[in-house]
Amino acid sequence: MSLHILLYLKYITNKMKTWNFITIIILGLGMAAVAPAQSPAIRILVVTGGHDYNLPAFEGMLDSLPGSISYKIAEFPEAFTLFERQHRNEYDVIVFYHMWQVISSNQERELADCIREGKPLVVLHHSICAFDNWAEYINIIGGKYFHRPDTIDGRILPVQQRRSPACAMHSPACDCPGRSSFAALRSWA
Repeated sequence: MSLHILLYLKYITNKMKTWNFITIIILGLGMAAVAPAQSPAIRILVVTGGHDYNLPAFEGMLDSLPGSISYKIAEFPEAFTLFERQHRNEYDVIVFYHMWQVISSNQERELADCIREGKPLVVLHHSICAFDNWAEYINIIGGKYFHRPDTIDGRILPVQQRRSPACAMHSPACDCPGRSSFAALRSWA
């Protein structure tokens, strides 16, 4: 074969490789557009209890979350069973929206183990007021609502009788909880 024919065949082969590559890319993109990959829904365990709330409005807020999300609302004390090892793969993240106080040492251990193993936890609003007698809870959620004197890290934290700035818009006879309470967020440097 002459040198010209060999160079021409090499040129055609390279062009075909380029076109094959481009065709594969286009087909791949086309197939992705026709059948986009579906990521699995994020499964949220929403834990409530210990206070009243507007369930339809709360569910409306959860339903309005963007993306592929499913949720299950479980109320304390029944929700404690969902922190047990055999149920931890039933949800991807925990959302606390509760003010529950009563927790046994076994329930403390199961919940703490669940979080230590990497289960994400989102703590909403008054869940900072929960589990007053469980010392580890402040470390898990990063804060505490002090509505009575307490000892943290060996320091006694008194609750001062003063009006909260949140109550400033209310009358002097305001009986809101902020009147003799304060919230503290834990800071880890």
